[in-house]
Amino acid sequence: MVFWLMGDLSTANWNKITIVTFPVIVGCLAFFFFSLDLNALSLGEEEALHLGVNIKKLRLRIFIIGSIIIASVVSFTGLIGFVGLVVPHIARLLVGPDHRVMLPTSALLGAIFLPLCDTLARTIIAPSEIPIGAITALIGAPVFIHLLRRKSTKNGL
Repeated sequence: MVFWLMGDLSTANWNKITIVTFPVIVGCLAFFFFSLDLNALSLGEEEALHLGVNIKKLRLRIFIIGSIIIASVVSFTGLIGFVGLVVPHIARLLVGPDHRVMLPTSALLGAIFLPLCDTLARTIIAPSEIPIGAITALIGAPVFIHLLRRKSTKNGL
């Protein structure tokens, strides 16, 4: 139970990966399909409405698609925090706010970050294993605090 609550990739196998792959790929393609609408929404609700975006439908679609992706991944890996919180912010800093570029970049950075953290979790105190969520929290929390401080100093707070 503790490993599921802190996240664990040690039970991953090809059968589980194939089950999770379909909803993740379909969901990511749907997110990419809505990337222009997301770009318009990032300008603000009024601007998105003037550009012809149905905000209520877009929010509902994004919520449902995101929930399906998250539910399918978390059901197999457990709760691995800070990956979905920090990696997109870093991707935005690297490539800018355009969702057509940022979404694939976030996926790529997350696909690099998580195995690195898993390797670190398995080797720090080998032969024992630290829950991967602890490693991502140790790395992600300071990065997230830095991002929050950086944003608050930009806004003059």
